[in-house]
Amino acid sequence: MKKFDLKAIACVSIMIALAVVLKTFGFMIGTNMRISFYAIPLLVAGIIGGFSWGLVASLAADLIYGLFFNSYGFNPVYTISALLWGFSGGLLKQYIKSYGKLSWFFLGFIVLTASVLETCNNAIWDFALYGRGVTEMLMGYKFIVIGIKLPILISVSKLINDRVLKVLFVKE
Repeated sequence: MKKFDLKAIACVSIMIALAVVLKTFGFMIGTNMRISFYAIPLLVAGIIGGFSWGLVASLAADLIYGLFFNSYGFNPVYTISALLWGFSGGLLKQYIKSYGKLSWFFLGFIVLTASVLETCNNAIWDFALYGRGVTEMLMGYKFIVIGIKLPILISVSKLINDRVLKVLFVKE
């Protein structure tokens, strides 16, 4: 991406807004388990702009959500989870640059790894900050949620990459 590619900046900005909306309107199960698809626009932002734009988009989306829409307020330790998704999008961009297209296997591996790291990071901070035990955090249920979300995250990310980004950012 060029330094000031207006099309990429506009798309990344839309991905930030979409991530905030998807996180705000995610489904809460109990007090500490959310089913949300905010990771998809963060992955796409990373695919569009690489590591730096993916991390900036993740930070901006989490900051906006935490300051304006989260009833518990902003806590920067949970921003690590959002940053994982933007970084993962940057990894996907590097893969696409190297191999020309995004494979299902690599996309699945990256999304699974980011999902598990996000869940573990949040669980560790829940325990450290609030003293919630493993049974209180319902870790088994969180991994079931990963299993449900995984095919959706992978399919939608692949679809957006193949059908939208290739058309928008084709080399002229």
